[in-house]
Amino acid sequence: MTIDKATGHKYILLEKRLDALYKNPGKGENTEFTVLARFKGQDLVGKKYVPLFDYFYEVRRPLSCAMEGRAGI
Repeated sequence: MTIDKATGHKYILLEKRLDALYKNPGKGENTEFTVLARFKGQDLVGKKYVPLFDYFYEVRRPLSCAMEGRAGI
C-alpha cells in the first residue's frame, strides 16, 4: 500500500506498476509516494475496495436480454 504525498490518497497496486502512477518511482526521499505496507496476494482475498474507475464494475444481464438484439451484449 502506498500513500501519495501530494493528495494523501492510498493505493494498493503491484509494486512493479508504480511507474503507471508516478513518473519517477525510484527509491529515496524525493519520491512522490511512501510505501506503507506490502501484502501477498492471498492476504487480499475477500477484501472489499473501491475501484479507481467505475467502468470496471461487472454488469450482469439475463441471457434473454442479451440475445434479443442479436448483438450478444
